[in-house]
Amino acid sequence: MPGQPADSSTENWATALRYIAGRKAAEESLGFLAHISATIRNTAGLPDIVPAVARTCIPFLGSAISLDAPAVHPEPVVRSPDGLSAALDGVRTLAGSSGEQRIVISEHEGCAQLTDPRHLELLRGWKAGSAVAVTLDYRGVSGGRLVLVRGPEHRRGPIGPGDLALIDEVADRVAAFNAFATHRGRREVRRDMAASWTDVRSWILERNPDLTDLDPDTDIIETRVISSLQFVELVLHVEQLRGTMLRSEEVTLDAFRTLKEIERKFLSQ
Repeated sequence: MPGQPADSSTENWATALRYIAGRKAAEESLGFLAHISATIRNTAGLPDIVPAVARTCIPFLGSAISLDAPAVHPEPVVRSPDGLSAALDGVRTLAGSSGEQRIVISEHEGCAQLTDPRHLELLRGWKAGSAVAVTLDYRGVSGGRLVLVRGPEHRRGPIGPGDLALIDEVADRVAAFNAFATHRGRREVRRDMAASWTDVRSWILERNPDLTDLDPDTDIIETRVISSLQFVELVLHVEQLRGTMLRSEEVTLDAFRTLKEIERKFLSQ
């Protein structure tokens, strides 16, 4: 604007550019997570899902990745250039010995409090720039780890807080898939032991310590034995028991009102 100081004008341009960069990064992140979700949902074969996720993560999220999927792959699914194999193996070893759910190794200022300087020195010796290892545990089902490594020249720079949020989202999706695949495998091994309303009752009683028993004809919705938040978990549990996902039109309150109705609708097929 006419008469505006040069310093003020420069700062205005810098602010505008930071805004554009931040908005672009947010749009990229949302698009990436949507792509991950679609990959898990649309990949047909169970053994193909985790390799497809690994391909989607590289190079956008990192330079190398290792994903455990013990229900469908006896060894970790790895996507890595030869030069970062030592870093992947090293970070996995560090994570295993730490016993922590997540370790972060990054020189990003936003991760300084999370990073052990000794780990950073080791990572540099492995010719890598930053790394994260996250456990893939989901509702009591152990699923191993996700290990992500970035090279020094990765376009997104060292792993920062925003990247950690993305990595956690990917880990949650893979962990949920691993739990589903694990339960499905157990169910296939035990086909002769069909799930019934008693399995659902046990699940409900575990989450409601004040309840000592539950009649199979009790309306668990009307009596609020199941809350609205627990209802979502109940649907997922029934899917795990039957080994297949429910169609959206099948998920109604009436279908889940009693244990006997749940068995009739979903477990006696």
